[in-house]
Amino acid sequence: MPPTDPLCAQKTASEARENTGKRIGTVARQWRTALDGRLRPTGLSQAKWLVLLDIKRHGEGRLQKQLAHNLGVESPTLVRTLDALEGIGLVQRRPGVNDRRAKTVHLTEHAHQLVIEVEQSATQLREEVLDNIAPADMQVFLSVLDRMASNLENLPP
Repeated sequence: MPPTDPLCAQKTASEARENTGKRIGTVARQWRTALDGRLRPTGLSQAKWLVLLDIKRHGEGRLQKQLAHNLGVESPTLVRTLDALEGIGLVQRRPGVNDRRAKTVHLTEHAHQLVIEVEQSATQLREEVLDNIAPADMQVFLSVLDRMASNLENLPP
């Protein structure tokens, strides 16, 4: 039964706001952990499958530094992941067209097949996670997330 005392309702709303960041982080971690578990048979860690998905979704042939920026990781961190992916035959690095010192990143044929498996697992998990959530609730949720993202982008440095 919802609280009828306005002070109690205000406190509950305030407590909900206080825990918003923690709850978003917890759900994101749970989601990634569940997907990691499903992808364990592929032998890919989260860092590796995130790189492969990003390359597939945003295009091959981008510079390593562009890929690092898009993934929100430092270049040395990405280099280690790319070294590992290259070592198992999933990516190729090639000299850049305008600057041969710069490297572009490309998926191998084997990686293309593996990314299909990753996407299928991610789609299946997403359907399970979002099961029983009404479309109207989903629209409100996404709208709130968009407003939060906008607020964060507009914060002073």
